[in-house]
This record gives sequence, C-alpha cells and structure tokens, in this order.
Amino acid sequence: MTKIWKVSPGYNGEFWETFKQDGCIAIDNWGIKGLGDLIRYNSKDELKDAGVSASGAIQLWNFFREIKVGDIIIAYSEKCIWGIGKIISKYYFKNDSCYWQDENYIRDVEWKEIHPPLNVSSDERLFGDPPMRYGILNQQLTVIEIDGIDWGYMVNYYPVLRFKI
Repeated sequence: MTKIWKVSPGYNGEFWETFKQDGCIAIDNWGIKGLGDLIRYNSKDELKDAGVSASGAIQLWNFFREIKVGDIIIAYSEKCIWGIGKIISKYYFKNDSCYWQDENYIRDVEWKEIHPPLNVSSDERLFGDPPMRYGILNQQLTVIEIDGIDWGYMVNYYPVLRFKI
C-alpha cells in the first residue's frame, strides 16, 4: 500500500532546488559523526545506542526502513510545499558532503515541482497555530508519515498536490 510522507528539504527549503535537479531527497546524520550507513542498524534502539535522539532514531528508521519505492513524498519546509514526488529507489548512503555536511541518506525521487511553492501558513489543519498547536505538516520533524484522512483533505483542498502513481 502506498504511503504518504513529509520530508523536509532543509531549513526554508534550502536544498529544494538541488534535490529537484538531482531527482532525490536526502536527510543527514542528526549531528552524530561516524553514524555511517544505516544498513548496519537492526533497530531504532541500535540507532539510539549510537547516540541518536529518540526522535532522530524514529525519523532515520522511517527514511531507511519504512519508506518504500512507490511511496509519495511531500517536500515541505517553513510554511511551504515545494514539490511532491514518488520514491523510485531504495535508500542509499553517501559518505561525503554532496548535500549535508557529512553523511547523507538518500532516496531517488520523480519530482513534480509546485511553482510557486504552496504557502499553507493560513491553513490551520496543515500549519496549525504555533507554538500552541502544530499542524499536519508543521511538526518539528524532518520525516513524518501523513495518514490517509489528512492526505484526502490535502488533495481535496489543494488539487495541485494530486499525483499519479
């Protein structure tokens, strides 16, 4: 079954243009130098044992293990949806500074750009009323799964998000 995920393309969408051009999405190592290829971790607990926070371990695990080829990615950051895409590769690791400072965890994506970026700051369901309540997309997490009810709301109110799988 296809799942929908929000993955941030960096603070204020700083890596969106690069990710779009390279046809990928990437996340970093949560500041844990030497974390290495995630393939060597068999559980979220092992990531935590390596020094990753509980929240970081969940997000890395979701990016590495839970996101599947064919899943939909929403590139969202700082009030805007930058693009939507379909995952077309398994996770892979690059130990260089191609995007983030050190280690990069990457998945290839077939992107559909949303131009101009869709500002959802006036939509309380998606953005919320920070800092009192955060919306579906405006959670302080890099990688989150969007449930089917919320996805239905999003494509109903924002037809530009409709993406053929």
